[in-house]
Amino acid sequence: KKLKLSILYPATTGRNFSEILRVLDSLQLTVNKKVATPADWTSGAECMVLPNVSEGDAKQLFPLHRTVEVPSGKSYIRITPQPK
Repeated sequence: KKLKLSILYPATTGRNFSEILRVLDSLQLTVNKKVATPADWTSGAECMVLPNVSEGDAKQLFPLHRTVEVPSGKSYIRITPQPK
């Protein structure tokens, strides 16, 4: 077993349970699929294809993925609809 998340708030700081649920949704998705979730991601929103997934595998696993153009011209940011 591995600890994937640890949140420690001081007693004087309120908790955001929506954020905790968002993180749990992300952890459950990313443990089984080859994707990562960006900041402010919500369930059902687009995800990022992991960088270690080859372009051939990405085409097969995520046929609707697309590459985001960045100023450097490199093609390392790939976005896909959330896998089911």
